[in-house]
Amino acid sequence: MMNSVSVLVSYAQTLNGVLGRSSKEATSPLAISCDATLFLTHVLRGLYDGVLVGIDTILSDDPQLSQRVGDYSATGRQWNGRPLGQPWRLVLDSRLRTPENARIFSELGDKDRVILFYYSRELGPELLSKKQVLEGKGATLVPLSASPLPWDEVLAWLADHGLQSLFIEGGGAVLSSALSEGIEDSLIITQAPTAEPRGTSVDPKLSRKWNLTALAQGGSDLVLEYSSTGQSTIPMPGLAEICENSSAPDLKLLFTRPSLGPTAELVKARQLVFTAPRKAAVRTIDLRPKAGEVLVRSRLQGISAGTEMAVYRGECQDFSGEAIASLQPQEYPLTYGYINVGEDPRGRRVFGFALHQDWFAYPEDGLIDLGDLSWEDGIFLASTETAVSIVHDTHARLGDVVAVAGQGVVGLLVTQILLSHGVKVLALDPDPYRRKVSHDLGAQEYNPLDPDLAERLTEVTDGRGWDKAIHCSGNFRGLQTLIDHAPFESTIVEASWYADKPVSLNLGQAFHRRRLSLVSSQVSNVGRPLGPRWTKARRMGQVVDLLGRLRPSRFITHRFGLDKAAEAYTLLDNPTEPVLQVVIDPGQ
Repeated sequence: MMNSVSVLVSYAQTLNGVLGRSSKEATSPLAISCDATLFLTHVLRGLYDGVLVGIDTILSDDPQLSQRVGDYSATGRQWNGRPLGQPWRLVLDSRLRTPENARIFSELGDKDRVILFYYSRELGPELLSKKQVLEGKGATLVPLSASPLPWDEVLAWLADHGLQSLFIEGGGAVLSSALSEGIEDSLIITQAPTAEPRGTSVDPKLSRKWNLTALAQGGSDLVLEYSSTGQSTIPMPGLAEICENSSAPDLKLLFTRPSLGPTAELVKARQLVFTAPRKAAVRTIDLRPKAGEVLVRSRLQGISAGTEMAVYRGECQDFSGEAIASLQPQEYPLTYGYINVGEDPRGRRVFGFALHQDWFAYPEDGLIDLGDLSWEDGIFLASTETAVSIVHDTHARLGDVVAVAGQGVVGLLVTQILLSHGVKVLALDPDPYRRKVSHDLGAQEYNPLDPDLAERLTEVTDGRGWDKAIHCSGNFRGLQTLIDHAPFESTIVEASWYADKPVSLNLGQAFHRRRLSLVSSQVSNVGRPLGPRWTKARRMGQVVDLLGRLRPSRFITHRFGLDKAAEAYTLLDNPTEPVLQVVIDPGQ
């Protein structure tokens, strides 16, 4: 049975397998890890929602169980550009032996929680007063039904209270129990080059369900990571990813092999759906790969502010022209989305035109290899392919002046590509934030609502007007602006998609008398003038290469967890602040 909480078991041991001193022998904590692997421990604490130990660890080591990454690295409260949180402090304490002056009660913030799990049948009259004292210190006491430890009750309680990930840190009895019950998704063992005559230990009992996925050196210690064939569907950063994005100089990745992830025929996946116009929710589905498909663990997803938002608003009912079968919803609840990057079973970073899910099944030969691109740059693949298609359809030449109306994500990518090829860009958008982004890229920016726009455009083009124009705003008023200001016998490339909305344009004066040409651009095909040498495969290769040079991740303004995706759509529908690319992080 799959956990709804992703579980990491991690511990440090000496060469002879000692984890620490027993609570009866301990006069001070046994220091095993060096600074580099202590840094790793604190990064893991910050990435996981909760960190759990047994009462013996509290009595022998008196840990605070908070993350203090800033003590070991200049990254402070950040890791890989993401803020590290403070985990809930969880203790398995069957008979409430936690001292009231234990360090787990120190430095508690408003959102910090201390949770003590105890056996209700062990709580006699003499412990009732202790229970009240611990509750007075801020602890939440959670009764468990029976011994041996009912892990299903613990994980169910954590899931019910919003925790998606759990880091089990010690001690020996708790670690052994977790491993013997098989609740863990991954295991990280730090091996120190020291020995202790005696102490507590654990037997991990590794079996064939485990894969050695990474080996790292942390100072004088070795760190081994094993991943199981998959209990949870919640993606968490692994040892290799932490090493690759770490600023700790003494933490070095020596070996990595991708985790196989879930290999069962049936996987539980969280999926975003539209339940009605302007209503989004998350449901759990059974995901069964078909022949030729592989399971991909999603790392990041993008929301299309054009096509996808039209579906969200209920503005599109006709999907008959959609080339991708999965993007042809018929009735509510609708599933729609096509920007998903993740890790395939071979460990490659890949892009799939897949729905918003934390796992997705996809034809292996249809996945697009992103190479060493970041997840953040990779989610712009579809938009960049659209932008390249638009530029091809425009046939702009070196030295041309091209007006680009609409500086959303696609418009900015078009602007950036044109600029990189020696084209002068006149960027039009009523939003001052987007005009500033265009200006920072090197474009000359204009407000289309400026009453002096015609005069300014005439001046900047020495009276000739622009050579080409592109419309990307998705609003017919932007197209009308280009028609009204277009020079004689010029071409306007229309790249917007209006779904089922009717469009009203004034074609009686400027359009007719200036002999203007209006050309449709659509990414599903390669335009005929490019000839047989330009295929979609060739264009996609160009797109992946461009992503590495353009680095469009700079356009990401907002990041939401999958469970908060409804808030992302609300923001895009009615922005209350500057917004460009909004992404969904299924691991957040």
